[in-house]
Amino acid sequence: MRQKAGGESRIQQEKAQAERKKALLVMIYRHLISSGYLDASVAMERECNIGLAQWEMADNMDLYYVLQDFEEYYELKFQRKPVLVKKNPNYEDETARAGARGGARKPPSGTILPKIAQEPGS
Repeated sequence: MRQKAGGESRIQQEKAQAERKKALLVMIYRHLISSGYLDASVAMERECNIGLAQWEMADNMDLYYVLQDFEEYYELKFQRKPVLVKKNPNYEDETARAGARGGARKPPSGTILPKIAQEPGS
Protein backbone atom coordinates (compact mmCIF):
# COMPACT_ATOMS: atom_id res chain seq x y z
CA MET A 1 0.00 0.00 0.00
CA ARG A 2 2.85 2.35 0.88
CA GLN A 3 4.56 1.73 -2.49
CA LYS A 4 1.34 2.52 -4.35
CA ALA A 5 0.99 5.85 -2.51
CA GLY A 6 4.65 6.66 -3.17
CA GLY A 7 4.25 5.82 -6.86
CA GLU A 8 1.15 8.01 -7.18
CA SER A 9 2.93 10.84 -5.39
CA ARG A 10 5.88 10.56 -7.77
CA ILE A 11 3.54 10.56 -10.77
CA GLN A 12 1.78 13.68 -9.44
CA GLN A 13 5.13 15.41 -8.93
CA GLU A 14 6.22 14.56 -12.47
CA LYS A 15 2.90 15.81 -13.83
CA ALA A 16 3.20 19.08 -11.88
CA GLN A 17 6.78 19.50 -13.12
CA ALA A 18 5.68 18.94 -16.73
CA GLU A 19 2.88 21.52 -16.28
CA ARG A 20 5.38 24.04 -14.85
CA LYS A 21 7.72 23.45 -17.77
CA LYS A 22 4.91 23.96 -20.27
CA ALA A 23 3.73 27.13 -18.49
CA LEU A 24 7.27 28.52 -18.50
CA LEU A 25 7.69 27.75 -22.20
CA VAL A 26 4.37 29.44 -22.99
CA MET A 27 5.36 32.51 -20.94
CA ILE A 28 8.70 32.75 -22.75
CA TYR A 29 7.01 32.21 -26.12
CA ARG A 30 4.43 34.95 -25.46
CA HIS A 31 7.15 37.27 -24.12
CA LEU A 32 9.16 36.81 -27.32
CA ILE A 33 6.11 37.66 -29.42
CA SER A 34 5.18 40.72 -27.35
CA SER A 35 8.80 41.94 -27.52
CA GLY A 36 8.85 41.62 -31.31
CA TYR A 37 11.11 38.56 -31.60
CA LEU A 38 8.85 36.80 -34.06
CA ASP A 39 11.55 34.70 -35.75
CA ALA A 40 12.77 33.50 -32.34
CA SER A 41 9.22 32.61 -31.30
CA VAL A 42 8.67 30.62 -34.51
CA ALA A 43 11.96 28.77 -33.96
CA MET A 44 11.02 28.09 -30.34
CA GLU A 45 7.63 26.71 -31.29
CA ARG A 46 9.22 24.49 -33.92
CA GLU A 47 11.79 23.11 -31.46
CA CYS A 48 9.40 22.58 -28.53
CA ASN A 49 6.97 20.27 -30.33
CA ILE A 50 4.21 21.28 -27.89
CA GLY A 51 2.14 23.59 -30.09
CA LEU A 52 2.79 26.72 -28.05
CA ALA A 53 0.42 28.82 -30.17
CA GLN A 54 -2.56 26.87 -28.85
CA TRP A 55 -1.88 28.10 -25.30
CA GLU A 56 -2.64 31.62 -24.12
CA MET A 57 -1.38 33.43 -21.03
CA ALA A 58 -3.87 33.99 -18.22
CA ASP A 59 -5.08 37.58 -17.97
CA ASN A 60 -3.22 38.27 -14.72
CA MET A 61 0.02 36.56 -15.77
CA ASP A 62 3.12 37.81 -17.53
CA LEU A 63 6.77 36.73 -17.43
CA TYR A 64 7.75 40.21 -16.26
CA TYR A 65 5.34 40.01 -13.30
CA VAL A 66 6.58 36.54 -12.35
CA LEU A 67 10.16 37.81 -12.29
CA GLN A 68 9.18 40.92 -10.35
CA ASP A 69 7.26 38.84 -7.81
CA PHE A 70 10.22 36.49 -7.37
CA GLU A 71 12.60 39.42 -6.81
CA GLU A 72 10.30 40.88 -4.16
CA TYR A 73 9.90 37.49 -2.44
CA TYR A 74 13.66 36.84 -2.47
CA GLU A 75 14.45 40.30 -1.10
CA LEU A 76 11.84 39.90 1.64
CA LYS A 77 13.14 36.47 2.63
CA PHE A 78 16.91 37.05 2.39
CA GLN A 79 17.12 40.88 2.81
CA ARG A 80 19.09 41.24 -0.41
CA LYS A 81 18.33 41.37 -4.11
CA PRO A 82 18.77 38.15 -6.07
CA VAL A 83 21.55 37.87 -8.62
CA LEU A 84 19.71 36.83 -11.79
CA VAL A 85 22.49 37.14 -14.36
CA LYS A 86 26.25 37.37 -14.20
CA LYS A 87 29.13 37.63 -16.64
CA ASN A 88 30.17 34.42 -18.32
CA PRO A 89 33.86 33.92 -17.53
CA ASN A 90 34.30 31.70 -20.59
CA TYR A 91 32.89 34.27 -23.04
CA GLU A 92 35.25 35.64 -25.64
CA ASP A 93 34.24 38.75 -27.54
CA GLU A 94 34.64 39.14 -31.29
CA THR A 95 38.08 40.79 -31.15
CA ALA A 96 39.54 38.00 -29.01
CA ARG A 97 38.12 35.33 -31.32
CA ALA A 98 39.43 37.14 -34.40
CA GLY A 99 42.89 37.23 -32.83
CA ALA A 100 42.76 33.51 -32.09
CA ARG A 101 41.85 32.80 -35.72
CA GLY A 102 44.67 34.97 -36.98
CA GLY A 103 42.33 37.71 -38.18
CA ALA A 104 42.65 41.43 -37.72
CA ARG A 105 43.49 42.42 -34.17
CA LYS A 106 43.37 45.76 -32.45
CA PRO A 107 46.73 46.98 -31.20
CA PRO A 108 47.02 47.60 -27.48
CA SER A 109 45.80 51.08 -26.60
CA GLY A 110 48.52 53.69 -26.79
CA THR A 111 50.52 51.78 -29.40
CA ILE A 112 51.47 53.80 -32.46
CA LEU A 113 52.03 51.72 -35.55
CA PRO A 114 54.32 52.86 -38.37
CA LYS A 115 52.72 53.93 -41.63
CA ILE A 116 53.43 51.75 -44.61
CA ALA A 117 54.25 53.64 -47.77
CA GLN A 118 52.18 52.56 -50.73
CA GLU A 119 53.71 52.31 -54.16
CA PRO A 120 52.05 54.31 -56.92
CA GLY A 121 49.70 52.22 -59.03
CA SER A 122 48.98 49.68 -56.31
